[in-house]
Amino acid sequence: MTREQTPRTLSPRYRIRKLTLADLSAVKALLVQSKTSPSSFCPTVDSGNQTIIAYQQYHAVDYLVRHAIKSNMSFGVFDTEYKYRYSSSIKTGGKLHWDENDIRASSKQLLHQIDFPLVSIALSHDAANPPDEDKVQWYLDIRPGYKQACAHLESLIPASARDGYRYALLGKVLMRKGSVTRGDYEGRGIMKGLALWLVWESKRCGYEVIEIPVSSAAVRRVWENLPPPCKVDVMAEYVIEDLEVCDERGKMERPFEGIQTEICQLRINL
Repeated sequence: MTREQTPRTLSPRYRIRKLTLADLSAVKALLVQSKTSPSSFCPTVDSGNQTIIAYQQYHAVDYLVRHAIKSNMSFGVFDTEYKYRYSSSIKTGGKLHWDENDIRASSKQLLHQIDFPLVSIALSHDAANPPDEDKVQWYLDIRPGYKQACAHLESLIPASARDGYRYALLGKVLMRKGSVTRGDYEGRGIMKGLALWLVWESKRCGYEVIEIPVSSAAVRRVWENLPPPCKVDVMAEYVIEDLEVCDERGKMERPFEGIQTEICQLRINL
């Protein structure tokens, strides 16, 4: 297999390759900017200045992204015909133009200032080599609502769901932990093409299972309709508005009532 690949599901203008630490800035920016988008449930469960939150998360997510990149199973889609928006980006092959003093920048402006040919990412790590939870807390604590929603999903997964591979060795179970396609590149089949390619690459590397949390209906449709012999199981699912927590008075309440987003954890047997 060559270093760069063109899946049949993507236009020849796009190339998929493993992410490296040289891509760190672009990956971090795309990941946290996506959570400021109106299409994400994050701004609803975590109110406040989304721009400030994005700047904070950009620094806090550094460890998590580095860990995923070093796993050697995180990939990006690059646009070979990308037109740079800023002349200063050309010399370095891309540049992040955020001004962290500009707390009024919109989600669209933040995206515009991510001036890299990287247009889609799929972050993963091996289940046998998880990130240090203590080092991830800073990132999660910045969005407590998002953290709560993810923790609840994990709590719904039956203990028996991972019996067959709970203690699997390296190279057997892949944990997908973040995927983003630039908002201005949506609708081109890039997300689906990258997903199908990752399934192929994972099988080629000897992986037997992929786990992935999903909060997008479009992403779920892709992963639940993979070609044979892939078999997909829903490990857990719930609608965010149904999440109940105990308040300070010991009374149960629904902090996210009205949010119809459904999130789930899928297991793909390759």
